[in-house]
Amino acid sequence: MPELSGQYIAIGSRAKKAALLAARNKQEEDYIRTVVYAGFHPTRLQDSGEHSDSLFFRAEEFLRLLRRCRLLGVNVVFMFHESTDDELCMSSGTFRGDQAEAVFRAWRDKGCNEWFCASIGVPDKVLDGLPEHQE
Repeated sequence: MPELSGQYIAIGSRAKKAALLAARNKQEEDYIRTVVYAGFHPTRLQDSGEHSDSLFFRAEEFLRLLRRCRLLGVNVVFMFHESTDDELCMSSGTFRGDQAEAVFRAWRDKGCNEWFCASIGVPDKVLDGLPEHQE
């Protein structure tokens, strides 16, 4: 029986880690929704196929979003532009500092002016600095 109790502890430990990860993911989603997106007007695009759950922004608002992310210390992990013109459907990822804004400006120079989307990651140090009531 000792082996079974050891397996039970390992399973319990795994469940605890999963619960902690789920809580952290919820905290990140809440932070993005209430802080990063505050005052913006994201839209879900009906015809975006694989991106139907993604939130899209118009160009002016997207630029403000990128700047807010930089100021908050939030990472823009991946971003893309959705267009009716396949030549203008763009994607790029892994940014540091204001690289995301530089890529965005390059896309705008190519004629991208429809819908922009970003995958955002909130570092632990940002979430750890939140007051208790925001968790």
